[in-house]
Amino acid sequence: MKKVVFRSFLVVLVLLGIFHSKAMAAGAQSEMRVISNKLPVYQSFADLSENKIHLDPNYKRYAELSFNDKVTILNEKNYAAQISMGDGRIGWVHRAYLKSDIKDQLWLVKKERNMRNEPNLSKPVIDTISSNKKVFVLEMTPDSKFYRVQTTDGLQEGWIYNWYLENEQYPSINGGSNVIPYEFGKEGTVTNSISIFTPLNTKAKVTANQLNQFVNYKTNWGNTFMTGMGSAYVEAQNKTNVNAIYLLAHSGLETSWGDSTIVKSKKNYYGINANDIEPLDDAYDYASKSEGIVNGAIFINQTYINRDKFMADSLYPYQQPTLDNMRFNSNLHQYSTDEAWASKIAQIANEFSIFTANTGWKTWGGKWYYFNNDWTLKTGWTLYKNKWYYLNKSGVMLTGWQWINGKWYFLNPAGDMKTGWLYTGGKWYYLNPNGDMKTGWLYTGGKWYYLNNSGAMQTGWIKLGGKWYYLYKDGHMAANTTVSGYRLGKDGAML
Repeated sequence: MKKVVFRSFLVVLVLLGIFHSKAMAAGAQSEMRVISNKLPVYQSFADLSENKIHLDPNYKRYAELSFNDKVTILNEKNYAAQISMGDGRIGWVHRAYLKSDIKDQLWLVKKERNMRNEPNLSKPVIDTISSNKKVFVLEMTPDSKFYRVQTTDGLQEGWIYNWYLENEQYPSINGGSNVIPYEFGKEGTVTNSISIFTPLNTKAKVTANQLNQFVNYKTNWGNTFMTGMGSAYVEAQNKTNVNAIYLLAHSGLETSWGDSTIVKSKKNYYGINANDIEPLDDAYDYASKSEGIVNGAIFINQTYINRDKFMADSLYPYQQPTLDNMRFNSNLHQYSTDEAWASKIAQIANEFSIFTANTGWKTWGGKWYYFNNDWTLKTGWTLYKNKWYYLNKSGVMLTGWQWINGKWYFLNPAGDMKTGWLYTGGKWYYLNPNGDMKTGWLYTGGKWYYLNNSGAMQTGWIKLGGKWYYLYKDGHMAANTTVSGYRLGKDGAML
């Protein structure tokens, strides 16, 4: 029953996917607006997701979209969308930067700005936008230096300078983005839902067991440098107030789930200081796995997420609180060269949330496991919906013949324990009501049968205890009759 339910669920998902694809193909409600100043368009999903392609000096993007450009979504895959542009060309972009309307996205103004009627610092100041203000972005200049913003109450509207400036007399300095897409409702909260615009100085409601089991799922129960390190991510979250799900997802991406050379040799889980030219030589070195996870999180918190609090005397003290801002910061102080870095981490975080949404039965690597409510693995005999299953010491659900505590049991292909008659391998067997295999004489349905030491039902003439008995082709014992000229008594024994 368990697998039927899972398969039915998968069928529903597939059907939903089919209908979704058909709707997309028909263009129903798929017209979107770009909310990025310069959104690269790639010819394929592989081009979008493969960082090495972008590092090639000869690589050229297929196209580039501007803020508020209109596109039509044709298909979606992971964190990407296949789109049709206004000129009819088809390409791939990061899905997070497409909204039905530009006002569907809120933006954070990190630091106070003067507001003007035109995108020019020499024009008169008409108003001031305060620090940490929530705004809509209505327009951007092509160089992304000026944004026309509107406060959510509609009382203020005008152009502000986007890049970091301590003094408007020095606009040539690029100190990173001052206006960023931002999910205000999650700031300082507990959340397990992370997008590229989620403030990372949040806390996740997770346990070490959940984190560990997700790593097991991603590594197909392998033994890597991330195996069993869930408590370290919880500790890192407690010390930094940086979301543990993000930290785990970041580690998974950077270390290939604990299997990279850098993490094995330097216990560096976040690729800190691992530049593209000499990543192994330049990467920071940590003394232990726990230190790499915890101290690495402290580094990220102090130099990116809450940079304004820990590096106030820096030339560029702006915080970079989101995955998007850590990766795209007006080409200054950016965490990764991989253009899909933020989207990939958000995708892993989303996968974690889906994985941990429910305990109970889960499958990966072609094997079934059962998770208790505390995310420990169930082992041994397990009663589920009035059926018994057996999971070995590793938590794997077993099927077929199994020798358990000195007795043979048969577990159906769906894992549930078989009772009663069983036909397999060209032979009949009988499993007692408690599931163990029957041997010797069996009385059932008003008839006697005999099962040998291997459990197989016997037919024909057999000799037991110095007496002969005859068992018909269906296995039941002949009694009070004559077979081949031999007389059999009421107890079936030859007279």
